[in-house]
Amino acid sequence: MTTTVESSRAALIAKLTGGTSTSAKSTSNSMGEEFMALLLTQLRNQNPMEPMDNNQFVSQMTQMNSLMQLEKMNSFLELMELSGRFSSASNLVGKEVKYTNKAGQEATGLVSSMSFKGNYVTLMVGGVEVPFENVLGVAMPTSTTPSISAPGQSTVGEPVTPTTAV
Repeated sequence: MTTTVESSRAALIAKLTGGTSTSAKSTSNSMGEEFMALLLTQLRNQNPMEPMDNNQFVSQMTQMNSLMQLEKMNSFLELMELSGRFSSASNLVGKEVKYTNKAGQEATGLVSSMSFKGNYVTLMVGGVEVPFENVLGVAMPTSTTPSISAPGQSTVGEPVTPTTAV
């Protein structure tokens, strides 16, 4: 019976120290369920003459609670980072960027759009998809497109006074 508890504990430790999950919420829920199953297994299989120490039980519960809170905080930080990348990338639309292309050479171009591919942000620069991480610099576009003004306004935004021909 002790081997069942030890193998369950080993499985839980392996899961906790293993790779990362894409869904922290489901990981936290499943870890909580596994932890409770492990505790129930320990309680069922404990020696009645030497029951589980209350301090040890409370310590394990506290550690699991701390771990679940850290998982929630981690998922929140990942969401914040993703939001920051989205905001930064969307601000590049319409700007000229200097980037490293697939051949490892520096290139420049105008950003026409941005998108997500999984957790990665990509920019569309001159018809080429560029990973956000490859951007080296940003500048205002150097186009010579004339500015458009509203009727009765100059291109600088100052009112135009009508003149009459004599």
